[in-house]
Amino acid sequence: MQRNECKPGTEVIIRGTIKEDDGYSFLPIKVTIHHDDDKTAYDFFEPSALKAAQPKYDPARKYRKGDLVRITGFHGRLFGGGGIAMFSKNNAMGIQVTLCRDEDSGGDVELPYGVLLDGILHLSVACIELVKPIEEIEAEQPYEVKEAYYSFRVTRGDSYIHTIWWKSDACRTSPYSKTEARRKAQELCDELKRKHRESLNA
Repeated sequence: MQRNECKPGTEVIIRGTIKEDDGYSFLPIKVTIHHDDDKTAYDFFEPSALKAAQPKYDPARKYRKGDLVRITGFHGRLFGGGGIAMFSKNNAMGIQVTLCRDEDSGGDVELPYGVLLDGILHLSVACIELVKPIEEIEAEQPYEVKEAYYSFRVTRGDSYIHTIWWKSDACRTSPYSKTEARRKAQELCDELKRKHRESLNA
């Protein structure tokens, strides 16, 4: 900025790098401040006073089912699907939700039922920001057990890795009770998670 541009009330961004969180409740974030002469200084800030210099994720990326997002609103309003939306009781700006479907061609996403009033499910992508993409979520915890039709399935995202049936009219040859099938599925899931963690640390 030029000297004559430095008017009281003008918002500025200080160039710096977060050094650490010192664990205190008051001004906990230590930031290294970079000066143009290559010298550095340190100062402490509240997290709410800091904004990342660059987006953490690709801003051109389309939202996907399973993404964890934060509802931010657009100029204080919520809209999508051609109308204005409002939060249901106990929900407010800043809440995090998991998307139920991929972003549609109109730039809307589907939220879980009950987040918005009147059964509205769709919200514009202008009203949300990405907290963690489904790719990272699956990489951290890729496998889970889901109960299905007379069976337990070990899944990864939307894919079924293995199905363990319990003895029923649907599968009379299964040697497992429902409780045993659940336990077997969980054991398999835990083993797959263990191997996945090992592959990440290799």
